[in-house]
Amino acid sequence: MATVRLTTKEVQVDSTIYKFDAVWKADAFEACLAVADVEHCVKEHQPVEIRQVEHDLHIPMATDEENSPER
Repeated sequence: MATVRLTTKEVQVDSTIYKFDAVWKADAFEACLAVADVEHCVKEHQPVEIRQVEHDLHIPMATDEENSPER
């Protein structure tokens, strides 16, 4: 499981972002992840918001344009 601290109150785990109302709560959640699974940590250190990461839209690369049927 990939964990990234996005801000002082936000922790990303894989493709989910967990937001907390205090820095110490985000700290405790992150520490919990080192020893337990994410489901346990969410129950023990309840975030105020859970959201999915918005994935980037496909941006055509030069090779995509070269291979397009319009050419």
